[in-house]
Amino acid sequence: MNDLMDVMIEAGFDSVFLGIETPNPKALKKMKKPQNIDTRDDDYLFKAVRKIQGKGMQVLGGFILGLDDDDDNAFDAQIDFIQETGIPMALIGLLTALKGTNLWTRLERENRLLDKPVAIDDTSLNFKPQMDPATLVEGYLRVIGTIYDSTLENYFDRCLTLLDHLNPVPHLHKPVAGHILYAGIMGIRRRLTPEQLPPFSRYIAKVSRTTLDCCRWPSVWPPRAITARSSRASRPFSAASRTT
Repeated sequence: MNDLMDVMIEAGFDSVFLGIETPNPKALKKMKKPQNIDTRDDDYLFKAVRKIQGKGMQVLGGFILGLDDDDDNAFDAQIDFIQETGIPMALIGLLTALKGTNLWTRLERENRLLDKPVAIDDTSLNFKPQMDPATLVEGYLRVIGTIYDSTLENYFDRCLTLLDHLNPVPHLHKPVAGHILYAGIMGIRRRLTPEQLPPFSRYIAKVSRTTLDCCRWPSVWPPRAITARSSRASRPFSAASRTT
């Protein structure tokens, strides 16, 4: 795996998307994702993210809620994992059963499928989860509303955590001229709401005090989709529902 990451870095990769799904090993085993599990190490996923960041690549993660082994602790577990690992762009979705998959076949056998089409709707369920559906949807919205809170405080905290562990790779992240950096910062400020400006200013101040290389990491600045949506809704950014 180290050799593969070295080749990716040499080829110009600066980020990688991981289908992390959940930090719950029991749920991962049931959904047949052994590559996300190490029975000898409960912190395997956490360490895997750190290793990739240490190589110089940002980790973008996909997560699912609504798995059979999810309980009331699943929501805080997702939040804690995303925040502590420093994954700025976390795509979180409710589980969806698609026809023709092993999941669909199992749920059909268990008489848990609902007679409703798959919809592009953050809170739509087409199966009966083991958890109370209202609790699941409420918890899902809480996760989204926390990870992408309206102030973006938690988002910028994750960016700082990422920068603490991201190994600079000179040929990938080259310094930007001061005037271009200034223009970029001001462009972001214009997209932020008044409540988002203080967290953003603190983020820029902390990065400037600890490193002169903040211009090297434009990928951790808030994308337009986040800043635009967070000014209009409590759940600014979410993934389409995932299936497994």
